[in-house]
Amino acid sequence: MATNVDAIRAAVDAFNAHDRDRYVTVYRPDVALHGLPEGVVDAATLGDFYATFWRGVSDAQASIEDVFESGDRAVVRLRLTGTHDGELMGGRAGERSPDRLRAREPPALRRGPQDHRTRDRRRLPVAAAADRRDSVAA
Repeated sequence: MATNVDAIRAAVDAFNAHDRDRYVTVYRPDVALHGLPEGVVDAATLGDFYATFWRGVSDAQASIEDVFESGDRAVVRLRLTGTHDGELMGGRAGERSPDRLRAREPPALRRGPQDHRTRDRRRLPVAAAADRRDSVAA
């Protein structure tokens, strides 16, 4: 019996082969898509989007960084690489990628309490404890 991880690997293999038909067969007809350009709403329009994407990034490749499965759910973190060497969403080869295509990490992944960019700039208890150790040792 195929698992969700098997489906993810099959999708990545189809993506790397730039095989639109094989890629969309991994998706259920009632798939809910998020974070894609307007109008990409189902497996068929997703296939159209990637066919256009592959024309604009002819050497596009995906690699699985992490994949986790629990019950009927799976989560994957991918790394996409490629060269913008053709027209892509109105941009010609060599131009800056359109902002509407640029991937963004969710804020929870981008920033953590240990990050110096934390909004409120409060000192963390761990940092305060380290400061106390330094002052005691002095």
